[in-house]
Amino acid sequence: MPLALRTYRDFTATVGSAQIQVKQRLEQAEGQIGEAQAKAATAKANAQEALKTTDIVTAQVSRQLTSSTQIVNKVQALNDRVTNLEKQTSTQMQASSGRVDSEMKELHQKIDAASSSIAEQQKKLESTDEVVKALFSKGVTEYFQTATNAPNIVVAPLQKGAMVFMLLKSTPINQTLEVKWRVFSQPRDSYFLLVNNVSFFNWGDPAETLKQHPLEITYVPDTTSKGPVFKTLAIKDGAIFADGTRVMALPR
Repeated sequence: MPLALRTYRDFTATVGSAQIQVKQRLEQAEGQIGEAQAKAATAKANAQEALKTTDIVTAQVSRQLTSSTQIVNKVQALNDRVTNLEKQTSTQMQASSGRVDSEMKELHQKIDAASSSIAEQQKKLESTDEVVKALFSKGVTEYFQTATNAPNIVVAPLQKGAMVFMLLKSTPINQTLEVKWRVFSQPRDSYFLLVNNVSFFNWGDPAETLKQHPLEITYVPDTTSKGPVFKTLAIKDGAIFADGTRVMALPR
């Protein structure tokens, strides 16, 4: 066989083998492309589904964020209100505490003043009590016979009762004067001092009844008295005289 013919055949065979390999590779590539397109379609579908899911989730998250924002705003508003109430309450408590402190201070001052006044009054009472004790420890008792008139007693009978004038040994402190007949203390408005040591007693029963018992006079002498101490009593011309000094006219 000629060399040129053999060379042509070898070339033709080589070309045919190359064509077959190219075809196989084309078919293989087409298969790979188809597979890749299928995967791409699947991936696209998955991506679209994921996008839809993402949109749904995004919408849900947005709603939740909106709701959360509203809740946060409400919580903040409530917190502001509570803070404002706390401030008002604190202010009111401070004002109330200030008033209470002021009232308590005023009350303590009043209590202190009252305690001081009570202590002062107690001292005065104690002092007065001592004075009263001292005075009455110096008290004297005198008896006056009522059967007949005497220099120290004059009984002037009336239509009802009698007027009794007594001459005490000393000028008494008027408030300490007390008159007794038998065991009975006479009413305070039934006797009093006329002048210095001259006392007067109004007897309401008949004069004869008075003569049955003496009168008992108790009193505390007034050591500060500057007036004269009369020595005798007498009745004349319808009047009572002490040492010649007219002290009282008798009723007619």
